[in-house]
Parts: sequence; structure tokens; C-alpha cells
Amino acid sequence: MQLLDCAGRILLDHGLSKFTIDALAKEATVSTPLVYKYFDTRIEILQALLVRESEQFAAKLRDLLDRSTGYAEIVRLFVTLNFDTARSGSLLKVLLSQPDVRKGLDSTEFDWVNQVLFEKTAQEFGLTFAQAKQVVPMGSAASLTAAERFSRKGGDREQTIDDTVKFILGAFRAVSANSAQG
Repeated sequence: MQLLDCAGRILLDHGLSKFTIDALAKEATVSTPLVYKYFDTRIEILQALLVRESEQFAAKLRDLLDRSTGYAEIVRLFVTLNFDTARSGSLLKVLLSQPDVRKGLDSTEFDWVNQVLFEKTAQEFGLTFAQAKQVVPMGSAASLTAAERFSRKGGDREQTIDDTVKFILGAFRAVSANSAQG
């Protein structure tokens, strides 16, 4: 855990290009051979850090979902998380930006999130599960795009989150209304 904590600090303070086994050993005040006792490669360290950060993120997400009281609040939760992750200085963003590091993350780890979103979206808007599976990624894409744009351009964060939530809910309502007509 100490090595992973130190790896995270190096990434956030100095960037991925400065992250080496030697830099990690120095930051952790241990010998380089000790680092190699636990991790064979730099990528292995980064993958272990990504798994740890993802597990912490998933636990936070589960807790927030359990406490949410309505669908709009769930959408706001995900939009806000996307805005938090898109900002510079996000360890998850740094790690997920590296394809060779992402390979260490089990792609099924967050399947439960999609399942919850599909079910709640279908229920909220009277859609079939298949329709919900189609529209949820569209809403997610809108949220990610808004978050990335805000990260680059700035502005009023809360207003942009509000607008993004309204956009997603409006789009889902339109699909629902169109589905009811057809």
C-alpha cells in the first residue's frame, strides 16, 4: 500500500513520464530491489494502482447510489463524477488514459453499474431494457463530453452540471415519448 500511495503521489505531482521504479523507491524511502520484490514492472505497479483506485471509486459509487433518492439525483451523481474525473489532477484519469495500464482492469468490474443504470432508466421512462441499454451510453457520452469541455474551457461548474443533467433527462424523455407514439 505504501508503494501504491507513493506511486500515486509521483503521478499527480510529476506526471507519468517521471514515474520510474527508481523514483518510486526514492519517494517511498526504500531500496529499488525492495520495489522489485513486490512488482516486476512499472506497468504492473500502475495496474495495481488502477485496480485499487477503481475499487475505491466503486465503493464510493455504491454508497452514493444507495443513498440517492430519485432518478434525477442518480443522473446528477454520474455527471458530477464525470466532472470530477475529467479535471486535471485525477489519478483515475491519468491511469485510464494509458491503454497498457487499462489492461490490468477487469472490464466486468463495473458491469453492476450499467445494470443498475439500465434498470432504473427503463423503469423511470417506461422503456424496454434494450432501449435503456441503447440510450444510457448516449447520456454517458453527453456527460463525458460536457465534463471534458468544462475541464478545458472552464465556466460555472454547477450550471454546466445542471445543464448536462437537464439535457440527458430531456433526451431520455424524448426517446420515451417517441417510443410511446410508435
